Amino acid sequence: MLVLFFFTSMAPIPCTAAEELSEDVIIITPDAGTDETADEAEQSTETSEEPVEIELKQPASFQAEAVKNGIGLRWEKVAGAQEYEIYRKVKGTDDGYALIKTTQKGTYTDKTAAYGVTYAYKVRAIAVSGSKTYKSRCSQVKKCCTYHIDPSKPMVALTFDDGPSQYTPDILDTLEKNESRATFFEVGNRINWYPDTVLRISQTGCEIGNHSFDHALLGNASASKIQSEISKTDARIQAITGKKPTLLRPPYGSIGSSLRKNAGKPMILWSMDTLDWKSRNADTVYRTVMNRVKDGDIILMHDIYGSTRTAVARIVPELRKRGYQLVTVSELAQYRNVKLAAGGRYSQMRP
Repeated sequence: MLVLFFFTSMAPIPCTAAEELSEDVIIITPDAGTDETADEAEQSTETSEEPVEIELKQPASFQAEAVKNGIGLRWEKVAGAQEYEIYRKVKGTDDGYALIKTTQKGTYTDKTAAYGVTYAYKVRAIAVSGSKTYKSRCSQVKKCCTYHIDPSKPMVALTFDDGPSQYTPDILDTLEKNESRATFFEVGNRINWYPDTVLRISQTGCEIGNHSFDHALLGNASASKIQSEISKTDARIQAITGKKPTLLRPPYGSIGSSLRKNAGKPMILWSMDTLDWKSRNADTVYRTVMNRVKDGDIILMHDIYGSTRTAVARIVPELRKRGYQLVTVSELAQYRNVKLAAGGRYSQMRP
């Protein structure tokens, strides 16, 4: 049997509690009219093909993150699904969820999202067999605030090494309150202590980079040592976030010929070292940043110190007040037209 699907562009369709928000598998059967009488149907020599019953799983690994042109959504495709319905709700409204897109892909960028607004999203799988439409349970809700970068304005990349730690969530709170992002270079052997924090870093639109597994000196280490330190950390981050880190910060800033050959990632250094690990003093860290900051800086800090957390709570809003945009390293490279190459070394990206 050939099943044809026709879709037209429509205004958002509200989701009802009975249909969209139900956790049960939803089966919608359209009314099927017929011109045959019961007797005629019995006498017909044609046999109707029985529809195949379909059980669709809930879409898994649903993620929402702010991107350059809106909010990017992605999820794992569901076996047997032919399409996916995406629903959106604006934070603070009581209008429920509205259908904004039907797609056959496992990704979608919501380019209609208004700047500075938090949205909540759900997605569910759809399949049709015979005259029946099958709809899976909705995915988990994911919330995201839109984010925007103005290439004409100054920007800096705050970076944090050696985490995650108990202080990282407070730093993320500060960044979110100020519509800012940062890059966190994680040590692999600490990741399993704070999996929720690692996931939150990714979900808030911040960037996660690789800082080796054991904070090892890698500059002139053997190829096998370098690859092991990097791959183990990549694996732990990817298991939690679904994304493999693309950047490496060599511990101690050590870069030798062996690491350049075997890193397999761009190596990110810094143009400003706050020496927060040495002073352990929030005022000192704050003054260092505010007295020296320049457009295109990559600023080094460590999110394993309470004093750094305290300093960041002052640094971020003050930088914003001075007109700086706080972006990830990859965003800084994108807007400064810097192509990050594996084995390359980068410490700043000036306009």
